[in-house]
This record gives sequence, C-alpha cells and structure tokens, in this order.
Amino acid sequence: MHTDKLSDDCVEVRGLNVPARVGVLPHEKAEPRSLVLDLDLWVGNLRDAGVSDRLEDTVDYAALCETVRRACAERHFMLIEAVAERVAGVCLANPRIRSVCVRVAKSGAVAAAAEVAVRITRSQDGSLR
Repeated sequence: MHTDKLSDDCVEVRGLNVPARVGVLPHEKAEPRSLVLDLDLWVGNLRDAGVSDRLEDTVDYAALCETVRRACAERHFMLIEAVAERVAGVCLANPRIRSVCVRVAKSGAVAAAAEVAVRITRSQDGSLR
C-alpha cells in the first residue's frame, strides 16, 4: 500500500498485456507468452496537468506502456521477478515518476493456480515505500 504524503498523485495502468519470453523450461524460452502488468506510477502532483489539460504536464502513459512492452520483448527472462525489476527501471527512467509499484502476473505457471504474480515497489531515491 502507498504510504507517501497525501500530495502524491498516482497514474494507474491496469491489465497491460505484454508478450515476453519468461521461464526456466525449454518451451518457455522459445515462445513468448502473455504477462499481465499493473503499474502504479507516483508522480508527485497531477494538478498542473489537470489545470492545463496538456500531455506535456503529465506522464504519457501510452508511450510508457509501449516502452515497457519493448523492454519485455528484448530478451528472455528466467523469472517474473526479473521482468518486474526491468519494468520498474523503465518507469523510473521517466523523471516525472517518483516511484512505481509493478505487479507482473503469469498464468499457467502452476497447474492448480489461475496465475502466479510478484509485486515490487521501487523509487527514484532507492527508498522502500
């Protein structure tokens, strides 16, 4: 749960489908599978964007999502934990984003479970949220 000051505003991305090669089994290394990502992007204050109604005053989430999709497609990952770290790094490369919570879900990883997921939170200053 987010615990920063009330002045921190958040951009949320839910259910981003990302094709990625992830897993330790041979077939997982060869074929991409769809991962589902949720992103919470803490940006400080969205008031400027709300008042100006200009994309330049906020996070261009469409462009960010495309960058995340490309980053996940560039190589094979053994673990979804590594995917989450890569996505967090991509998000934090945007100077408007102060911190990020990334949830990566992989369906079919465990036969008896609908999905397996990890959630990490990272910030520009390296502190934990």
